[in-house]
Amino acid sequence: MNIDPNVITLIVHADDFGIDKETNLGIQYGFNNGILTSTSIMATGEAFDHAIQIARTTPKLDIGIHLTLTETKPLLPTEQVNSLISRSGDFHIHINRFLLQYMTGKINLIEVNNELEQQIKKVLKENISITHIDGHQHIHVLPKIWSITTALAKKYNIPYIRIPNEKIKFADGQKITGVSRMLQLLILRAFCKRCKTNEFNKDISFFGFLSGGKLNSYSFNYLLNNMPKETVNELMCHPGFNSKHYSYWRYNKEVELNTLCDDKTKNKIQQNKTQLISYRDLIKIRY
Repeated sequence: MNIDPNVITLIVHADDFGIDKETNLGIQYGFNNGILTSTSIMATGEAFDHAIQIARTTPKLDIGIHLTLTETKPLLPTEQVNSLISRSGDFHIHINRFLLQYMTGKINLIEVNNELEQQIKKVLKENISITHIDGHQHIHVLPKIWSITTALAKKYNIPYIRIPNEKIKFADGQKITGVSRMLQLLILRAFCKRCKTNEFNKDISFFGFLSGGKLNSYSFNYLLNNMPKETVNELMCHPGFNSKHYSYWRYNKEVELNTLCDDKTKNKIQQNKTQLISYRDLIKIRY
């Protein structure tokens, strides 16, 4: 496969593989019946084993590692991750709480390194091909955690790391999201700008934060029309069947799944001559 510089090149990526069975089945369905090309697995997800089963029976599905320090349970014993957990013994439910702990110097970076490495090792132990790393609630782009993530990617020979630096003008972006999401993006972009561009993220443009949990035909068309041809583009999405997760953010995973599988979406891809690829394809092209 070669990348055609005259058309949009697009990775359609589902986060949260392994968080629950409903999400896993939605990702599998979106790959088999829609435009989904890639996903990333949560070593800490309650349905990790179920996700691994799907990965083995769907070998063409491109898989990365979804590093996680929020919402789920740590892999390491609680006494080894005291700074990362709440009183319940779980990770903090939301990035905002973790960010407060991080900004006030209460997060032990050695514990972060050890937990994230344990997550990577758990996935690699399953002997499935891993092409990239991203982070649950984008926690991996916090500056000191970014340094840990890149060091681990080098150690375990993982070629790509997502930088979720979505570039859409504020006024235009409001067509697909609200003001609060735009403000969150501005904060996220501030962290992303401190992530040094290197061999892990060269020439990949990111989309999907603004439409997070709300990807529909309108927002998909809008985003596709704004994607550059000179880079590879990644569109993040969260498909699933009746998933309980992200209820506090009002994510609608079924709408996202239906959008990925809709004939109108497939026709839009064909009309725009969009080239769908995965990180696995990108590795074959560039390495």
